[in-house]
Amino acid sequence: MAGKVFFSGEGFTCFRGLPHLPVPKQFKGRITHATSFSYVFVRTEESEKVLEAIEGNLEEYLKSKPPAVTQVLRNGLAVISYGPESRVSRVLILENKGTMANVVFVDFGNIEEVPSHLLHALPEEISKIPAQVIPLKVENAPANSEQRILFDDFVSGVVGSLVEVELLGGTMKHRLKATLEVEDGSGTLHNLEEIVSWRNTSFWKSTGRMGVRSADQPWKAVDTGLQKSGLDMLQPSSLDPNGKQSGVAPGVFVHLVYLLMIASAVGVIFVLWRRIRRTKKVIRRSLQMMEYENTVQNEESSI
Repeated sequence: MAGKVFFSGEGFTCFRGLPHLPVPKQFKGRITHATSFSYVFVRTEESEKVLEAIEGNLEEYLKSKPPAVTQVLRNGLAVISYGPESRVSRVLILENKGTMANVVFVDFGNIEEVPSHLLHALPEEISKIPAQVIPLKVENAPANSEQRILFDDFVSGVVGSLVEVELLGGTMKHRLKATLEVEDGSGTLHNLEEIVSWRNTSFWKSTGRMGVRSADQPWKAVDTGLQKSGLDMLQPSSLDPNGKQSGVAPGVFVHLVYLLMIASAVGVIFVLWRRIRRTKKVIRRSLQMMEYENTVQNEESSI
C-alpha cells in the first residue's frame, strides 16, 4: 500500500499526485499517526504553519458550497470536512465503494472510510502544495515491544507527542529511516524504550504521566499531555520518598462507583421486568373475562 500512496528518497518524501516535500536531516515535529511500533508519520513545526494556512483556505473554499465530486476516481485528490471536529482536510482516494470511499489523509497519514458525498474537488492551487507529513521507519523502536505493550497503549503514548528526528539515510518500504526521541512536558528527551517501560508500570498506567527523575525528588510528575483524563489521578502527597504511590489509588474508588451504578441499573431493570410480567398477566386475565362474558351474553340472547 505504501508504494501506491507515498514514496520517499534521499531528503524528500511525496504522496501520489502531490509535489515532493523536502525533508531536513534533523528536525522537530509531532507524531500524527502510527501504523506500528516502527512505522510512524511526523509533521515538522514548519509544516504545522503551512497546514494551518491550507486549512484556512479550504474552509473558505467549502463555504462557497462547491459541488461534490461527480466521479470518485482512484488516486484522485479531494477535500473533505470530516470527523468529530469537522476538520477540513486533503485526501487521496484509494478505493471507490459506492456510497463510501477509502481515503488517506495526506497531511496526517491515516486511512479512513468516508461517505463519498462529502468529497469535493481539491482546488488546483492547493494541489500544488506537498503533503505536510513524513512517513518514517523508526530504527530505534523498542525491541520485542509487541510482547510488553499493547499497540493501543503505544499509540496513545506517542501520537501527538513532540519528537526530535534524525534521518539515518536510506528508506524501507518507501519510508525514510530515522531515529526519534520523545520530548516530555519538561523538555527532556526520552527514547521509545523508556516510553514503553513507563507504559508498563503501574505508575504510568494509573496516572497517564511520565515519571521524570530529578536530584531533589525521586519522582517528579510531569503532565505530558499524552493521555487526557477527566481525573487528576496523582496527588503529590500520594508519593512516598521512594517514589511509590501510598494509600489507595483514586481509580479504585472510581471503579467501585461504576460497579454500584451498574448494580443499581440491573436492579431497576429486574424490578421493571417483574412489573411488566404482572401487568401482562392482569391484561391476559381481563381479556379472558371479557371473552367469557361475551360468550355468556351470546348464549343468553340465543335462548
